[in-house]
Amino acid sequence: MGGLAPVKGDGASYMIVPDTAAQGRNLVVPPSIAEDETLDHRSLGILIDATAEVVGEVSKVYQAIRRATEGGIDIDLLSAARAFDNLPQWQRQRIFELATDLALSAAAEETD
Repeated sequence: MGGLAPVKGDGASYMIVPDTAAQGRNLVVPPSIAEDETLDHRSLGILIDATAEVVGEVSKVYQAIRRATEGGIDIDLLSAARAFDNLPQWQRQRIFELATDLALSAAAEETD
């Protein structure tokens, strides 16, 4: 799979996956998650959970991301990205931090 690099740590193997939500940063996940074809769907699920926590389920941003998760149509994904980009920086940062925590928890569960 392109863009992935193996990494060793804590006695387990992980993969570095480019994180498109944070410019210049990468996510470190187990290979089972990185190679899973549902990675995008899982990622959007984590993003929607984090977004709901920060801005609420009635937010237009949350609704746009949910629509993108359910439909997967390019225009929905573009609309969700634009809505997310229009959030204040502090909210995007808080969503990023929460999503990172959720992703690490999910990765830990995958390796157990």
